[in-house]
Amino acid sequence: MTPVIADGVATREPGVQLSDARYCVPDGSGTSRICVHRASEEGSRVTRTLLPSNHGRSRVAALLLPLALAMLLGIFWLAIFNPITRYTPGIDSGVYLYIGQQILKGAAPYRDVFDNKGPLLYLINALGLVLGRGSYWGVYVLEYCLLAGTTIVTWFLLKARVGVLVATAVTVFFVLEVAHIATGNHEEEYAVVLQSFALLLLASRPMLEPRRWSWFIAGMLAGGAFFLKPTTVGLWIAVVITVAAVCLTSGEWRRWGSRVLVGIGGAAAASAAVLVYLAAMGTLQAFAEDFLGFNIVYVGGHGLADRLASIRYGAGIIGYLATAMAIVAWLLTLRRVRRTNTLNGGADVLALIAVVWLPVEVALSATSGFSWRQYYFPWLLPTTLLLAFAVVELRSLPRRASPGKRLSLPSAAAAAIVVLALAGLLPPSATALRDLGGSLLHYRVYHSRPSQTEQLAAFIQAHTSPDDYVLVWGSHYAMVNMLARRRSPTRYVMQMVLYGQGWAERGVPELLADLKAHPPALILDSSPTRYPGSAPPLAATTNPWGSSPHAVSAAWASVYAYLQEHYRREGRVDFAPWWPVYVPRRQ
Repeated sequence: MTPVIADGVATREPGVQLSDARYCVPDGSGTSRICVHRASEEGSRVTRTLLPSNHGRSRVAALLLPLALAMLLGIFWLAIFNPITRYTPGIDSGVYLYIGQQILKGAAPYRDVFDNKGPLLYLINALGLVLGRGSYWGVYVLEYCLLAGTTIVTWFLLKARVGVLVATAVTVFFVLEVAHIATGNHEEEYAVVLQSFALLLLASRPMLEPRRWSWFIAGMLAGGAFFLKPTTVGLWIAVVITVAAVCLTSGEWRRWGSRVLVGIGGAAAASAAVLVYLAAMGTLQAFAEDFLGFNIVYVGGHGLADRLASIRYGAGIIGYLATAMAIVAWLLTLRRVRRTNTLNGGADVLALIAVVWLPVEVALSATSGFSWRQYYFPWLLPTTLLLAFAVVELRSLPRRASPGKRLSLPSAAAAAIVVLALAGLLPPSATALRDLGGSLLHYRVYHSRPSQTEQLAAFIQAHTSPDDYVLVWGSHYAMVNMLARRRSPTRYVMQMVLYGQGWAERGVPELLADLKAHPPALILDSSPTRYPGSAPPLAATTNPWGSSPHAVSAAWASVYAYLQEHYRREGRVDFAPWWPVYVPRRQ
């Protein structure tokens, strides 16, 4: 038998059988155990576990390490979304918060406020606002708690498979990537939470969970992910592919097929609950038009070249070095799957899921052809799993020490793959910590400077009453309406969706009808704040959409004519970003 470094499986009592393939007994050193593996095509082999035999210390480590990792995430979360520096949510997050706020006031998503994301995202924002007593910080604290739970679940999933050291190292990678990529309050970030808990239900053991209730709940989580964003169901696609591959080799279609059907039943139950809510709110038709119809238009405007460019952009967002290590880890984990005959139940099925999962997520992230940072957040969890299994695979190679060195080549390679994956994340992580430290040292300076969004909201509150409608022209600042607690006169609070021809012919006349039905008491023209796709200024003397098809051009010309006829410019705000202010003309 060839001694090798083990997978790191802990036991409760010496000499107790772990499975049909492994026994563990003390090795006499008092610090570790020797595990004997049976029923393997490789023959018997001896493995040394990574966990100490001192049960008390193991239990303390099992409790403190994941909590420490969650605290590490909390430090970075505070550094990124820092209340001391008066952080305010961005464009997309502002829309979600505004919709959540309107839901709490009795409005219905889609019917009363347009957006193309799933309804679960808006309900999460509404819940966070309740927890925060109207403050958006309730949403960000809620998201941190959810991602901290994902961090802890990830560590526990890996610890029993690869040992404490490797599990901790790759979970640190996950935490640093979250800190590097997270934009805050986006659907992909919430979907990763659902993915992690689905993994806990289905793959907490080396074989897929046989209990049907686990599949049902995992299916409900799949339904939740779909109603966050349809492209966040990558894990469940990977699980179905994995089950099909296992059944092709084992012939157990009836056993595992029935469990997949139970999972589909769970997804159907969750979907039915969401649809019942939408129907009760009277917004089912609007949901179908905005969530399904608009997204079809959104996805259909790009070709293969754009989708490949999106993947390349994602590799840069993750970090090219981390992406390279992810590719190496994928190849090593694929080797492990083939070597241990995972398809026939010879090793951990989670490794097979990870091999299938990452390519699925890469493909889904490029579905639209657009390249937005949050699209690549679902790459993180499968990449983390692959890194862990790659380390185990490297350490299972024959231990041939290099001349004059105490560290074996496989162990050195295993360490290198983790170190290189982390290397590219260290500079931005250090910068984030430095900025956090600076904000703590200069708290009084930062705290005395309200953000531009806060100043704009205060301006609106000073010049309007709570029942007034306020239009922020240029679409990108729903957060202003949210902070000012003033409703937009139109459901197109994010007017950018009307700039493209795909939705303008229908939506622009609807915008004009909204402005006539709910005349705004105040209009702020955000056009001085340049952003790709921003609307031209209200003072434009020619139709900016003159080159568009006649129906689109005529519709926008009508909007400009109406606003210029019924509103006059009343100067501008006396602080950056110097937005022009429009008020109704006196009749």
